[in-house]
Amino acid sequence: MAILFSEEKERSKRFMLSLKIAFPLVLVLTTLIYTIVSKDMYEWQDTILFIILIVCYVYYIVYLIYFGFKNSSIDQVSGAFIRKEITKIIKNELKKENNKNISLITITNIQDINLRYGYRNGDRLLQNFVLSLSEYFEKNGYKEIPIGRYSGGNFIFLVDAKSTHLSHMLRTFERKLSNEGINNIEVKIKFATVETTFDKNIENIMNYLFSKILYDEDEIEKPQTIKLDVLDEMVCYAIDKAKFELKSQTIKSLKDDKDMLNLSISIDSFEVGNITKLKVMEIAARNNYEIRYDLQIIKFIAKHFDFNSFDGKVFIEILPVSLRNQEFKNEIYRLITNGIIDPKRIVFEIFEKDIYDEILRFTEIVNQFKSYGFELAINQFLGNNASFEYFKHIDFDYVIYDLELNKNFSSQNKIRTLFDIINENSNRLNTKTIVRFVDKAKFYNELTNTNVDFVQGFYIDKPKKVEI
Repeated sequence: MAILFSEEKERSKRFMLSLKIAFPLVLVLTTLIYTIVSKDMYEWQDTILFIILIVCYVYYIVYLIYFGFKNSSIDQVSGAFIRKEITKIIKNELKKENNKNISLITITNIQDINLRYGYRNGDRLLQNFVLSLSEYFEKNGYKEIPIGRYSGGNFIFLVDAKSTHLSHMLRTFERKLSNEGINNIEVKIKFATVETTFDKNIENIMNYLFSKILYDEDEIEKPQTIKLDVLDEMVCYAIDKAKFELKSQTIKSLKDDKDMLNLSISIDSFEVGNITKLKVMEIAARNNYEIRYDLQIIKFIAKHFDFNSFDGKVFIEILPVSLRNQEFKNEIYRLITNGIIDPKRIVFEIFEKDIYDEILRFTEIVNQFKSYGFELAINQFLGNNASFEYFKHIDFDYVIYDLELNKNFSSQNKIRTLFDIINENSNRLNTKTIVRFVDKAKFYNELTNTNVDFVQGFYIDKPKKVEI
């Protein structure tokens, strides 16, 4: 029967443990013999010394055996490495410059197998699965593959193979399991791979792999290949290649000198001609590029905006659907842990027309981003949208009034009264207020006599193109 690489390593470990146990015994006996031979007569003190040595040796043996079993690197069910050991192996590999691949394989029907065939048969299947995986790669020329059980039916391993070749082998292995099964039991798997150059943080890598499997990236990619016309092709290409223009505009504080900046992105007009942001978002939604668009924007800003030249916070508009997406969250966390972005400098600005049904879940997600250090702003507040309903449940750091306020600021007393009430009570809610599109001196002067915190618009300054 074939032996797993993990079992070979465990045998080597136990062999070294045996040597550690045997060596002191040899040392004790040698010392005793030397003591007897080197003296003319054997004294009773020698017996006491011998007993002390034996007691110490027995204690030493018990300690090593206990320590050896407590620190086993083998999963007792599957025979693969335990999570601690396989992550240690991968972490060591991440420190190197080698371009290897990490793969996650999930047995998607393991719970069903346990229920239908019993947990004993389920455990036996896990063991045979790891053995089948190891033998399969060995037949394809990859020996001593370190395979570890991460959790349940999730296994990770490291292999020195190109991504395309590895994916081909895993698809073949998937078909093999689908046709043959294990122990006459049907086994369904999903897999995901990533190169070791993706990130130096093992947690970020595992988040990425689990997201890839959870959201079935192959299915996600399919709509992205469906382009309705040439403009769609050009916009999607521009998003993929981050062909953006970056502009900044001051968000002026009316209460202190702590101004902020609004950073806005547009598609490079050289790539697609003049195209509105609304049209870009329509194309992004149509081609399933929304998450990718927001991530590309954040990476582009992180790369090209000089945060050292501005001491305040910057506003970046993203879609609520991105905020709720696990892949987006994992990638943002990766950018944070790699020092690419500083969440304490960024305010995510969102807007949604219709209310998201699972509002409590949305609140939990927002709180998680806030725990990273981000602040959150709701746009088009008091407009015909979901903003006020969200305001009731979510702790926003900023509210940005809808353009309707500007139009009716002086003409409708009810809107002005509501505006004043919110501004006066915003501090009690730990929320700052912002008015945009302030383009005239009269309107600006009127706002300075209210309790609004910030203003933005052409009267303050016009958007400035950030040179790349």
